[in-house]
Amino acid sequence: MATFSKAHFRIAPVILRLLPIILTACVFRPPVDNVTTLSPQSGQLLFSAYSLGIPEIDSARAAGFTAIGPYYGKDKSYALRQSDRAGLPLIYSVGPKINFEKSDPALDSAQLQLIANEVREASKNLNISIWNIRNEELRHWKSRELDWLENISSTIRANDPKKRPVMMYEPNHRRSKDLVITGQYLDLISKGAYTNHVGMKDNRSWVRWSVEQTTAAADITGATPVAVLWMARDQRTRKDVASIERWVKHDIYLSLISGAEGILIYSGFNKRRGFHRHFSEFYSAYSTAAWQLNGPLNLGQIFLHGAHVDDITISIIDGPTRQQFSYHKEQIDYSSVHSMRRRFADHNWLFMVNSANEPVTVAVTGLPNNKQIFNVFTDEPMARSSGMLIQALEVKALRWK
Repeated sequence: MATFSKAHFRIAPVILRLLPIILTACVFRPPVDNVTTLSPQSGQLLFSAYSLGIPEIDSARAAGFTAIGPYYGKDKSYALRQSDRAGLPLIYSVGPKINFEKSDPALDSAQLQLIANEVREASKNLNISIWNIRNEELRHWKSRELDWLENISSTIRANDPKKRPVMMYEPNHRRSKDLVITGQYLDLISKGAYTNHVGMKDNRSWVRWSVEQTTAAADITGATPVAVLWMARDQRTRKDVASIERWVKHDIYLSLISGAEGILIYSGFNKRRGFHRHFSEFYSAYSTAAWQLNGPLNLGQIFLHGAHVDDITISIIDGPTRQQFSYHKEQIDYSSVHSMRRRFADHNWLFMVNSANEPVTVAVTGLPNNKQIFNVFTDEPMARSSGMLIQALEVKALRWK
């Protein structure tokens, strides 16, 4: 049985110390000759979708996606073909799908040998940028599953000469204390933040709680925190359909402001039962955000590399000030507006997200009086006033020299 001790949290001398470089070099640029030697200065943010299909795959790169995958299914060559078709790095799923309740533990060593062979062969493909452990949601309280996580992650690393990072999907309800136990074996901690799927459609500041669980564990283990966001079901009301664009933009920017350093979308599969009528609305909204983050605006650089500045105070002067709700018997209480202030590339940036379902008005103290303030998304000058209106679930982004 794998033991749990402080020794598990010692950062591996090479992998984790170089993880930001590995991620930007391996993942955040389209493959050219060798994905592991591309410049880490690209500044592109990991933005990928599970099981992305045709025709979306053909425009994903132009839309601002910086990787594709992971993919489900036994035909792993399909995922490699999709990567070639998209011209994007691939998050490649490793190993078989094991039912630990029914399978024989005596077969584990043989399975690991097969995985070693698989990784040695697959590692020759320069499109692969991240290894995804196919057995998702491994339970840390089950000794065999934790042993498997430890053994498969070490097997992957031992057989990949390029030491590409390893990830495994974690379910929505996991807390930081759980993610620390599994995250000690991972380079990316990727946890679901499926607002609509977990009953948080109208409590979207729950995304902040979800990402903060991930970042707290990442701070301890040295891994990189990644938010896994949701698009998997048609909506039932006209109001909800009309909300899709606001939901998606809110969830992405709140994830990044809360500390996520990459975005995965579950899922880009366009043939899912019960998800035919509104797939295009969701995918369009995610693509718009990908374009903002990795297109000409290149806002992803700010979240990845911007310097923290603490010179702005934001006060809610009208509208709901707090977001309070419960999740799995935990009481959650956040300000309605979450913000991030950064300096990057000789400019100043301020992002604000209103998670309330009503408009709020904020007073922003600390903005310079002698500078023109611009709306980042429209590049238009912003008029000054004593209060700034932020609509329900709106994202405000300001820039000044």
